[in-house]
Amino acid sequence: MKPGTRTTYRLQDGLSQVTSLIDAYWERRAQLEREARPTYHSEFYDLPGVADTEKPETPIYLLSELWSLVKLHDEQAQLVEQGWIRVTDMPPRTLQRHSRVVLFFSHYVGEGSYRRLDVADVRLYADVDGRPAYLLPKGRRTQGILISGTRAVYVAAPFRAAGE
Repeated sequence: MKPGTRTTYRLQDGLSQVTSLIDAYWERRAQLEREARPTYHSEFYDLPGVADTEKPETPIYLLSELWSLVKLHDEQAQLVEQGWIRVTDMPPRTLQRHSRVVLFFSHYVGEGSYRRLDVADVRLYADVDGRPAYLLPKGRRTQGILISGTRAVYVAAPFRAAGE
């Protein structure tokens, strides 16, 4: 890149535009975590390839999203290695009892875009299309937790239908 030339990153162009910045971002991120410092976006403005952009917050945002996706994938892979089962469909309008359920859902506040919720001793209810839709805590017949927009649902094996 010529001196004085500014790079433009656009959110709609996706993560592929920040691949050259990944190593520097990961290294800085690891350094901040070792030092137990918060990972504010301003901590990354001086990274090579970021400082000379028109809007440095855009590549940092994209790298932060990528970091979050990698962490999400690692957590889900770890659950599968431990014998958890991902639930994508169930018989329509059925209940299944589970000793533990882990949900991954979108959350656009603070660090990363995905959050994890670990719930013990619950029933998982499927909607009319057979997708996991609600969690009902033990002892409750109503007022469950709506999970229809959840990114991923994992259950501890083995599980059993509510009537068993």
